[in-house]
Amino acid sequence: MGADIIPTCVLSTYVLKIILLMENHTCDEALALLKDAKDRGEKLKPIAAGAGVPYQWLVRFARGEFEDPGSRKVEDVYRYLSAKRTLARRSGEARQTTA
Repeated sequence: MGADIIPTCVLSTYVLKIILLMENHTCDEALALLKDAKDRGEKLKPIAAGAGVPYQWLVRFARGEFEDPGSRKVEDVYRYLSAKRTLARRSGEARQTTA
């Protein structure tokens, strides 16, 4: 074997670490977006409905009660709030250009 070949077990561990770091980043981002939404007065029920996650899960997630909240639901919340933020920015920019 050549020296440039990485053993599968090392590669698997490396990939797993990257995935875990990405999940933690997404979780942190989702929590930050959720906090911003709550600070703007948004309610959790419409956010849960828009993200397609159970309301009680979102309440517990917002409180930080999960050690491992599940990447699928976290990703759903992140995508929903991120898209909502992007639409709000674009709407604001459109109003500024027409004014």
